[in-house]
Amino acid sequence: MQGLLDPPRQGFTSRNVLDALAWYPIVGYDAGYELLDSQDNPVSDLSEYLVKAGSKVARDCNADVHGSCVLNTEYPHNWGVDRVKIYYLVYCEAVPLGPIRFDQGVFTLVTPGLPLGTSTPVYPSTGYDNLYRLSTPIGDAYSVAAGANVLSAVRTVITTVTGSSHIILDGSKSSSTLADAKSWSAADAATVTWLQVVNSLLSAVSYRPLWADWNGYYRSEPDTDPATRPSEVVFGAGDTAVARFIDSRWAEHVIVSDSGRSLNRTAWNQPNWWRFVQSGLSFQPVEGAGQYTVQNLSAGPTSQAATGRVIKAPVQFLSATGQADLQAQGDLIAAKAVATAESVTFSTAPWPVAAHFDVLTLADPTLPGAETRRLVAQSWSLPLDGKDMDWVANVAQPVDGGLWSGNAAPPIRPANVDPPPHLGQTYITPARRP
Repeated sequence: MQGLLDPPRQGFTSRNVLDALAWYPIVGYDAGYELLDSQDNPVSDLSEYLVKAGSKVARDCNADVHGSCVLNTEYPHNWGVDRVKIYYLVYCEAVPLGPIRFDQGVFTLVTPGLPLGTSTPVYPSTGYDNLYRLSTPIGDAYSVAAGANVLSAVRTVITTVTGSSHIILDGSKSSSTLADAKSWSAADAATVTWLQVVNSLLSAVSYRPLWADWNGYYRSEPDTDPATRPSEVVFGAGDTAVARFIDSRWAEHVIVSDSGRSLNRTAWNQPNWWRFVQSGLSFQPVEGAGQYTVQNLSAGPTSQAATGRVIKAPVQFLSATGQADLQAQGDLIAAKAVATAESVTFSTAPWPVAAHFDVLTLADPTLPGAETRRLVAQSWSLPLDGKDMDWVANVAQPVDGGLWSGNAAPPIRPANVDPPPHLGQTYITPARRP
């Protein structure tokens, strides 16, 4: 998630931001957008032209280009060229210096339809984040030599193709080099994109595919097992032990919608055995030297114990700098496959600090087996008119299969705790704007 005090929120305190996000009952919402120059610096604010109804920003962390927007605007942009920064505003009576601004990303607006028969048309434009600028075919053969520094090669591609120097790459693999050359032939030039080239390089050092943040900066960092990442926020969906422990006024602070929540399972023929082989080797790989095998013996509903059988995934050949990178990549692929067996869909009041693959905890008394799940957000959608945002998240730490069916005892509400007066979005709604 975005940092609570990331720019442009330096003048506030963490308490101010939390009050505005969820922990104070009187808030209001607004949104706007800015036209940017070629270096993503603001040129003019065009918020007066924004029609908020139907406009939104969204992120699909598994898509090629993660961030997108629908922008209904009366401004006639240079479609396909203009880049804009969308921002979200939260007003809170506990924060008199507000509103608090949350930037939502930089987007290139593509050509919309042109409404006819009106003197003031509203252009229903779609936009894509800065990964869009790398989503063009390479156009010719391209190669990166064996021994090349991986992160330097990534920076070179991004800067050459986009002209941007706004690149943030984690430095933990700053000295890693390619074990073998990476080449794309002229025959691939029409179908392979620069984004695919960058992501192929990043995968060689077990980095997450490139993503663009809320300021339009290009980012990547080592990918990690979602089950090992700490939760960044707890979303409460009612009376749970977690809610009562962390917040004495939990009944006033429920921001998860009471309707539309669901826990979904996909366990049919999901692999629980994987084998990975390092590509480009000059010797026959064996286990521990160019080959790595992972088995899910007991974790979650797709494990060998839960299904009673071994379900093998096809052998995967991975570009890696060595055995350690091969194992890191293999572990991640297996961990993500386990996590995707269960997902949760839900809605919350606006949470404009959402970012990329956020880790959160859902505390919900109706969850089977345990009242909490650690989740990794896969996608979210934030309307710009103050309506609730929608989430889809994978369960990072699945509960054992038997609990799904309801065999465990249901959670018991303590006698000395009254049920909440509301479980839905009534805590924060556009209708209660100050």
